[in-house]
Amino acid sequence: MRKKRAVRPMELWNPGAAEQWLEHEAAKGWYLEKCNGWYATLERGEAAECRVRIQPHGPERTEDFEARRDAYADMGWRFTAVAGRNMDVDFEVYYCTDSAAPELDTDPVAYGWLWEKQLKRAWRSGWLAPLVLAAVMVGLAAMALHKFGSPLQVLLNLNAPLLFAVAVLWPLTVAMSVRQLVLVRGLRRKVRAGLMPEHDGSWRASRAWWRIVTWLMVAYWVLYLCANVLGIFIRPDQKTEDAPFVTTSELLPDTRPEDWNFEDYHLHGTVLQPLHFRIRMGDDQQRRILNETELLRFEVLAKARYEEKLADYRAANPGAAETELDAFDETLLLENGGGVTTLLIRSGRTVYRLWVNFPADLPGRLESLAQDFRRFE
Repeated sequence: MRKKRAVRPMELWNPGAAEQWLEHEAAKGWYLEKCNGWYATLERGEAAECRVRIQPHGPERTEDFEARRDAYADMGWRFTAVAGRNMDVDFEVYYCTDSAAPELDTDPVAYGWLWEKQLKRAWRSGWLAPLVLAAVMVGLAAMALHKFGSPLQVLLNLNAPLLFAVAVLWPLTVAMSVRQLVLVRGLRRKVRAGLMPEHDGSWRASRAWWRIVTWLMVAYWVLYLCANVLGIFIRPDQKTEDAPFVTTSELLPDTRPEDWNFEDYHLHGTVLQPLHFRIRMGDDQQRRILNETELLRFEVLAKARYEEKLADYRAANPGAAETELDAFDETLLLENGGGVTTLLIRSGRTVYRLWVNFPADLPGRLESLAQDFRRFE
């Protein structure tokens, strides 16, 4: 017999949407065979207008279930499947093509007793997801802040899968939980008031949520595979040889390049910070030169990073002299005495820092740096 797989509505504890969907499929000749996990399997049959009802399937003896199933059949309701086998949450699905057949549930008290356990579980799970998510976020944030020192640095160092989770999956989880709590609260209020919930609901909206969740999870794992297995999104996407750079000979014409050693080298790239390039050189006279270039994905991040680096410098050197230079978008010359000087520049999405611990004409390098910036950007 011909079969097909289809994305089911999201919540089986909210039966109206799922019932409306199965009635829609029955009108086209498709009937539920099984529903495990994310998808449902439907088999081909004769198209017919019918009613579909879903009931919780709790633990009971086989003979008791069979007796109840036969009693429902005598009323005109045909049992087709147990849907949603997910831990201990199962649901029975019944079809009825006889418009004159009585409803399965007519007593609000009995209906409330039948569904209260499932609604309580849905209420708890609706709270559990955001609470667990909040605990995980707090823990990860604490570890990241300890490692990187500031919220901005944590953000800039997020890899593609984590950034996708923070920006998309985590807000989606919260939205789904809020939606679930709102729906469950409405159903529980009706049950407690002795009312029978209507057998209706937007199955298209419910199934759309399920599809969104499915495709976003697929997108996350694709990003995870690319970032952690194939190495994509890890390598910097800008050539380091084009980065703004001041050489030893530009600052000390009488020195030889071979007299300097590379003491520190850092090359890193993330989604929001495509390039972070830092190199420090030193010689036998304890002279040091540091070139550091950070390319940010957005200019607003570059502005924030510039302000953060400036704030860090001011906190570490409260008595330093500051001279604003008319170059690039923002340029400051920071002098801390004893020849220790820093040139801090922001040009568009790029933040550049040049640091030396000996007397040097750093403003004199602005023209050559301007050429480097034009090539780099």
